[in-house]
Amino acid sequence: MINISEEDVKLIQKSILPQNCEFSPEQLSVILAQENANVIAGPGSGKTTVLITKIALLLKKYNDQKVKSKVGICIITHTNVAVDEIKQQLSNIGISKIEYPHYIGTIHDFFNRFFTIKSYYKLYDSKEHTFTEEEEYESRFKQYWEDNKPEWYTYPAPVRKISETYLYFDDNKELSIIGECPNSYSENLANTFNDLLKIGFLRQNDTLSLSLWYISKYNSQLKKAFESRFKYAFIDETQDVNNLQYYLFKKVFEDTNTIIQKFGDPYQALYTIFSGEEDAWIPSEEKQISYIELSQSTRFGPSIANVLKTTCIEEYTKLEGSLDKKSFEPHLLIYKNKENVINKFLEIVSNIEQMNDEFRQSSKPVYAVGLTHKGVLSYYKDYKELKVSNKKQNITKAYYQILLNVLVKYLRNNLNLNYTEKILRSFIAASENLVTAKISVGKIINQININEGKIIDQNEILLVYELILKEIGIHNYELNILIGYLEEANTYTVNIYSQHYRLEDNESEKINSINSKGVNLKFGSVHSVKGETHKATLLLETHRKYDGNDFYDCSLIFNFLIGKYDKEISESKIVKDALKTAYVALSRPTHLAAVAIDINNIINYKEKLKEAEEAGWKIVLID
Repeated sequence: MINISEEDVKLIQKSILPQNCEFSPEQLSVILAQENANVIAGPGSGKTTVLITKIALLLKKYNDQKVKSKVGICIITHTNVAVDEIKQQLSNIGISKIEYPHYIGTIHDFFNRFFTIKSYYKLYDSKEHTFTEEEEYESRFKQYWEDNKPEWYTYPAPVRKISETYLYFDDNKELSIIGECPNSYSENLANTFNDLLKIGFLRQNDTLSLSLWYISKYNSQLKKAFESRFKYAFIDETQDVNNLQYYLFKKVFEDTNTIIQKFGDPYQALYTIFSGEEDAWIPSEEKQISYIELSQSTRFGPSIANVLKTTCIEEYTKLEGSLDKKSFEPHLLIYKNKENVINKFLEIVSNIEQMNDEFRQSSKPVYAVGLTHKGVLSYYKDYKELKVSNKKQNITKAYYQILLNVLVKYLRNNLNLNYTEKILRSFIAASENLVTAKISVGKIINQININEGKIIDQNEILLVYELILKEIGIHNYELNILIGYLEEANTYTVNIYSQHYRLEDNESEKINSINSKGVNLKFGSVHSVKGETHKATLLLETHRKYDGNDFYDCSLIFNFLIGKYDKEISESKIVKDALKTAYVALSRPTHLAAVAIDINNIINYKEKLKEAEEAGWKIVLID
């Protein structure tokens, strides 16, 4: 075991924290903790900084050893952005590489690297596979569904099942569906997925399906292997893991000598709101594991912290705001006509900016958010849902088009063959002999995107071109000319990358924001702003149907907002969802937290608004 001392922490904190700052006692307790632990990190409590400090100290200790250690640490988070942030922060303090036996990656990459590839090889006797883009997979799925669907089935292909279901492989390698699916066609659906797997086309969920089979089959061996390689395993943002991910992680690491520490805020587990699943990580129920809290927020002051203490799925009595942060009293915007809500909020923010220098000078954004995109649209008619996946799909198409045009240019200029990009694309899509080429193209495009538009490995692309040319009937080609065309194309791919991301970000800014009364107000869903910091946030009450009934999320939890936590009521699924939404939204702002509620949804509203005022809310009535 690597021992970290307080002296070690003091030496490194100068390069991590702002000048004249030091870790608080509770932050220090997390850094020094050497046992299995659930680290409950409240909003603005310095969770990421603490985790990076702990990782840095461990890596330094391992790297300082004279004999290269065969034991390391495993760091798992949820997004490539988070992975890059950790790597960048480590680089800033002199740790430029995380090499074997250490590992850092997303949870998806973790399962892929250690289990999916091996599992696929054992089940399908092939190493040729790719995670296909959503649009292409859906197209393939529809094609193979036609061959597998029941005779009686006359509906559109059940494409929703692509993201809603997993696969279970039994001891005989036969597969069945995990997830909601009518028995009348579950076998047909399983056969469709199996046919796609056979030719190397995988969806994202197949990572976990294949990992489940491999981990279950070789569990005892895997436990020993991972225990011998990793002395520490950290999961960041643990509240975002789904049930199957969490189950598989525990199957690998639990009941071993590996020290497991899970970091996150279980009160921000938004991803189960619409799935119907229970939260995977519930620290309060894991009695056998140490429970360590980071509950001192530096993001906001006591006025916001007091609201969050009871606006939470579990009463959060330990959460404290910073006395150095001058957060304003929270605002309740009680309206009769929701069309007037946004203007009133703009007016409130504008007035505060005129009166308060600190608020005016803050570079943090001002946001209005709701649970659903439809809910936000009901307050702001110009709001548009921007699908993040579209950005990746659009740039993927652009790269593919550029790569095909290289070959088109060669066919037309050097072989006098009258091909177009569209004809070549159709030819490739129709050829069953080019499955390997299509899989390779997916990997190449992914690599180009990772490298910010740069074509790094020309050889891989040239091999794909060779396969396509042979399929056309051309067995001899001039390599140097193709390389020249490819080098020209590299300029276009780099430009596409920079322009595409810059233009899309700018477009997003224009579409879902307004400038009025000297305030730039942005709009989004609560999910889209998770992890952000604002200077002012307005939570817009959203209508939601649940079990055939109508609910309005903010009025549903009115008592929680004004300091009256009720354990029994909080157990209801719809109430729990509303509490999660409000907790995430109202923990974003540094200065001003506000909630908009329809007066018609508040029973005994005069009495309730008086109670809210007594609890520290400023009531703003809007006609």
